[in-house]
Amino acid sequence: MKKMNDKNKKTIIRVMMLIAAIAVLLSFVVLPIMISTSAEERGKSLVVSEFEKGSLQAALTEAADGTDRNEITNISVSGGILNAADYSAICELPNLEHIELAGAQTENGIIPDNALPARNQLTYISLPLDTQTIGSGAFTNNKKLIKVSMPDSVRSVGDYAFDGCISLTDIVIPAGADFIGEAAFRDCQSLTEFTLPAGVTEIPAYCFSKCAFTEFYVGPQVTSIGEGAFSDCNALKDIFFYGDTAPELGGGSVFQNLKVVVHTPDDADSYESWENNFVDTEDDFNEEYIPPETAAAPAETEISAETSAESEKTDISEKQTAKDNDKDDEKDNDKDDEYDDDTKEDGRKNSEKESGGVFSGVVVILVIVIAVLVAALSVVVTILVMKRKK
Repeated sequence: MKKMNDKNKKTIIRVMMLIAAIAVLLSFVVLPIMISTSAEERGKSLVVSEFEKGSLQAALTEAADGTDRNEITNISVSGGILNAADYSAICELPNLEHIELAGAQTENGIIPDNALPARNQLTYISLPLDTQTIGSGAFTNNKKLIKVSMPDSVRSVGDYAFDGCISLTDIVIPAGADFIGEAAFRDCQSLTEFTLPAGVTEIPAYCFSKCAFTEFYVGPQVTSIGEGAFSDCNALKDIFFYGDTAPELGGGSVFQNLKVVVHTPDDADSYESWENNFVDTEDDFNEEYIPPETAAAPAETEISAETSAESEKTDISEKQTAKDNDKDDEKDNDKDDEYDDDTKEDGRKNSEKESGGVFSGVVVILVIVIAVLVAALSVVVTILVMKRKK
């Protein structure tokens, strides 16, 4: 064969460069789509609307319908009573980001000790509608947890309950609560606001250590503050105490590593003894203490809100017949609502499947196109090399 002339060589080189450029461009398009599609496929949601106490594991398995547990990121559980075994079943889903328990109950009103600790991806949880006690270490070291919604029935927050939840910013303890445990909110480095319930008389050791408060208000009901309770709260500059008599301090480390001003009523006494390298005191206000109001039930706790509304209707009703009729109507409405919810859920799942199918199809087509272009480029290079040898 004759040697190719310079013009043909230049044409082939241009074609090769064009094919290579198209392949590179398409690879930049394909990779983000593949990543997005993969993320969507991982982000599965499960809904359990009914289960027997202690059998949530089986209900979740049925709802998953073969889905890899590592791909499940959201669950909504209602229509049953959770016990320790059920919380353990939730822990077996390692990548949960959103846990909705507001439609369920918890055994004896208690969230067990160490119920859901160290969930690596968890950002939100709503607690069961009848929760009264949050056990020791129940949610400790949930590093990505941002928001907790709890019902007004909560009365006690156990030791270390939210210890190490460094991203927590949104939590409201109901005004009816009367106990917060040791180190319950220690190392909540993003927590900038906290309303102390009027029934809490003791701030225990290390309760708020390393929180991000800039100011804090303590009602006159507080009689003691434990060791290190506010230690290392580096942003804390002002604490307002409304008691006429200073609470008892658990040693000199209560305000360790701070530079804080303690504001007290102008007729208060005993606070001067607190002054040290970390604390200055000023009796500079005479405001009346206003106890915090009962926190509104969170919007996510729909069942709790419905129950409250039904209770109000029942109180207003004067005749038993009217009560029975109301209950029958409410049952019918609940059935309709459940049907609507199921219909919406099915539609959402179908939509997700169709969307996933479309993305998968696009990815396959683009991969094929790139493969063809690369093959064509290889053929052209082979031909060019062979002709040069000859």
